[in-house]
Amino acid sequence: MKTMTLVLAALTLAITNIVPTANAGGSETIEARRGGDNGRHRPGPGRPGHPGGPGMGRDYQEVRVNQRYTGQSILPLRQMLNIGQEDRGRKVQFVKLIAETAAGRGQAALVIDGRQIGASQTVARGWGEYIFRLPEHDNNIGDELRTLQIHLNGNFTVYAVGVQFGNRNDGGGNHGRLQENILIQRRIGGGQAINLTSLINMQKYIGMRVVGISMVAQTAAGQGDATLCLTLGCSTIQNVGTRLQSYSFPVGPGELVGLGILRAWTLQFNGNFYVDSIQIQFAR
Repeated sequence: MKTMTLVLAALTLAITNIVPTANAGGSETIEARRGGDNGRHRPGPGRPGHPGGPGMGRDYQEVRVNQRYTGQSILPLRQMLNIGQEDRGRKVQFVKLIAETAAGRGQAALVIDGRQIGASQTVARGWGEYIFRLPEHDNNIGDELRTLQIHLNGNFTVYAVGVQFGNRNDGGGNHGRLQENILIQRRIGGGQAINLTSLINMQKYIGMRVVGISMVAQTAAGQGDATLCLTLGCSTIQNVGTRLQSYSFPVGPGELVGLGILRAWTLQFNGNFYVDSIQIQFAR
């Protein structure tokens, strides 16, 4: 017993005298655990299927935030997503906010170089995705787009932010694909339709295939249906929700743009919709 007591006393003394050793990376490690960089968020791994950090050669970048914001706040997207000089000349098609608010009345707005783009969006209770689309012009990283921000007003929990890039101005990297972005930004009642062929210059796409059509939209009651009719047939998306988000229509492989389109491409609505934009992708 006396020997065991002496061993325990020696161990206690050794543990008591342990002093943390300083190292050059210690403070950085603590900062990284707390978020670091004076409140700026480092790129995270992103959600499955979405690259987490810039510079990966992909068109969509997303970073986890997981932080609360109170009152009037600003999300500096270029800093949060590490959009730098290497991205100069890239087009920004839209930015995404994944968030919720405590009372369901928080307002979020896209601001570029000090001016608000489009209307503010009301962020509801519960997790949701909110799309802010940029205009076709003045959307290039660099001289035309120096600051890219989302302004918040309310009690927010922000889970992530993302950005969708288009092609550079030099036309490189499109791999034979072109995308037409049609800004609608209006309310559309039941029984109304949008004539897509009247909104774009079809001559640009003669001989190309239609490989994708999507819309960014929401409905008042969460029960609206949208039907896309092309030359070869129609497809319907049912139960469009109350949150503004992207919906993709299935498109058959044989849909070609010819010299004479047999019938107009239309998007027909059943319900009270708000349609932000429509995207049509063509391939050679």
